[in-house]
Amino acid sequence: MEEQKEKKVEAQKEKKKMNFPSAPVPPVQSTPGQICRMTLATIIGKGNKVERHEKMNHLKRENLRLKTGDALLIVDVQNDFLPGGSLVVPNGDKVIPAFNRYIELVQSKGLPLFATRDWHPKDHCSFKEQGGPWPPHCIVDSEGAQFASELRLPDLAIIISKGEAIDDDNYSCFLRTDLDKRLRSARIVRLLIGGLATDYCVLHTVKDALKHGYEVLFLEDAIRAVNVHPEDGEKAEEEMTSLGAIPINGEMLG
Repeated sequence: MEEQKEKKVEAQKEKKKMNFPSAPVPPVQSTPGQICRMTLATIIGKGNKVERHEKMNHLKRENLRLKTGDALLIVDVQNDFLPGGSLVVPNGDKVIPAFNRYIELVQSKGLPLFATRDWHPKDHCSFKEQGGPWPPHCIVDSEGAQFASELRLPDLAIIISKGEAIDDDNYSCFLRTDLDKRLRSARIVRLLIGGLATDYCVLHTVKDALKHGYEVLFLEDAIRAVNVHPEDGEKAEEEMTSLGAIPINGEMLG
C-alpha cells in the first residue's frame, strides 16, 4: 500500500511538470523596412485616394525623411508622352514641376537620381504596325524620345534605357536592364518612384522593385495615368499600396 501511495505521488509530480507553463517567447525584432510595411498594412490598408491620405496622417513624419540609401527614380518623362507627343498621357506635363522639386530635394541631400526612358527601334513589337497596342513612340534618338526640356535633370543623373530590342516589350524598368545592378552598387534600399504612366510603367516598376526587396515610396503628385479604362490609374495606385508601396507627396518629405 505504501509503495502504491509513493507511485501516485510521483505520478502527480510528473503531471505538474508537464503542465508547467513554458517561458514566454521573446518578441521578434523587426527591421525598419518591415516596420514600415507593417505600419502600411495596418494603418493605410485599402481605400480611395482621399481615404489613403487621411490614414497617411497617422504615419510619423520621421519615417519618411530622406536618408542615405534613398534614391529618386523618374520613369519615362519623355516628349512623346506629353502634350503634342504621339502617345499622350493626359496631363502628363503636370508631373514636371513636382519632379523638379524632388530633384532639388534629393540633390540637396546628396542622394542619387535615376531616370528611365523608352528607347525603341522604329519597328518595335509594341507598335500597332507590328501588331502591338500602341502608336510608334520614343524611337531611338527622335525628338519624342527625349526627356522633357523643362525637366531639370542634373548631369549626374543615371539614365536607364528599356525596350531597346525589337521584341523587348515590357513595362518594368527592371526587366532586361541593369537598373537593379546599379541600385545595389549604390547601396540603395529605398526608392522614390514616379513618372508616366501610373497604370503601366510606374505600376510594373513599383511591383518589381518590391519583388527585388526595395522599400518604395510612390509619388502621388508626380504620376499620371493613361486610363485606357477610366479607373485604371486609381486601381494601379490601390494595387501598389496593397503590395506595400507607400503613397506620398512632396509636403510629407518636408
